[in-house]
Amino acid sequence: MPSVLFKIRNRRPVQGLISNVQLCSALSNKLKVVCTYRDEQERVLEPHCHGHSHDGNEVLSAYQEGCGWKMFSVSDLVVIRLTSDTFVPRQDFNAEAPGMSQIHCKV
Repeated sequence: MPSVLFKIRNRRPVQGLISNVQLCSALSNKLKVVCTYRDEQERVLEPHCHGHSHDGNEVLSAYQEGCGWKMFSVSDLVVIRLTSDTFVPRQDFNAEAPGMSQIHCKV
């Protein structure tokens, strides 16, 4: 299933990093992601939405196992590794208001 690309607002797209491809692949296939964040701790994420925040930063809305919902700055994701483990999209994810001005892909 191809990832869905659309804008919420009429903002000019902001150039992203190569992780866009990885993250959108994880989202479209509902794959868990293992990443190392800026604090150097490894995290297991269920990515639900990838895009740009209202201030123009590339972000990922994901459910972090053991911690709950978080908004991650993609520039702070040091290592991103897709796993073969799948997840079921969480019912408490608000797809209508993900906290982004521009969405690149979502579950």
